[in-house]
Amino acid sequence: MPTTYVLSGKSSSFSLKAIRAVATSAFGEQHTLTRTKYSLSHTNPTHRKLILSLEKRVNKKVMAMFEKAEDEYNDLISKKNIIENDKSKIKMVIEELDEKKKETLKVTWVKVNNDFGSIFSTLLPGTMAKLEPPEGGSFLDGLEVRGAFGGV
Repeated sequence: MPTTYVLSGKSSSFSLKAIRAVATSAFGEQHTLTRTKYSLSHTNPTHRKLILSLEKRVNKKVMAMFEKAEDEYNDLISKKNIIENDKSKIKMVIEELDEKKKETLKVTWVKVNNDFGSIFSTLLPGTMAKLEPPEGGSFLDGLEVRGAFGGV
């Protein structure tokens, strides 16, 4: 968005970035300007002439292209931040679902284990059977059938 600045009584349309670049390169130091009307009438006449001569050399198409590229960059950064936030939310949901899955599997395992043992001992009196995870593993790694005959 170009802002109009008054340079020695002449009205010129410069972007703030263009004036900063001119001021930095012309004077060797960064001048802080805001998006308000700025008058160079109080500055050194040599600096004023230099800025006016640079005004004619500034390629306005390049400045417009630069501002457009900068706006696109800012839009992409904004979209990147949105995507990163969504990614972290998705990760949290996945973790919650994994925990619920583990809890549900454990509850199911305990119930099936009780029912399996009861059915097995009903079919074969004096025996016992249960579902257990493999040694060194958890119920998420799988289950093994263990049977005992005659109370062994």
